[in-house]
Amino acid sequence: SEITREQALAELDKPPYDPLHLVQDREYVCKKLGFGAAEFAAYIAAPPVSHFAFPSYARLAQKMVAIHKRRRYQ
Repeated sequence: SEITREQALAELDKPPYDPLHLVQDREYVCKKLGFGAAEFAAYIAAPPVSHFAFPSYARLAQKMVAIHKRRRYQ
């Protein structure tokens, strides 16, 4: 169903997440991860880190896929 522009703007003015559920969910995640509130806040505020910064076979897998694609279309 469609809504009017005014209805859409009214929806956008509402909080995207119920504040009570946000607090409950944050507490739940902290408990499950074993983080304190300050530690969790620092983690969330930290800049993102590429998954390539951690040891894995991702680069090898990417190279293998590239080789496979080249061979497939030759």
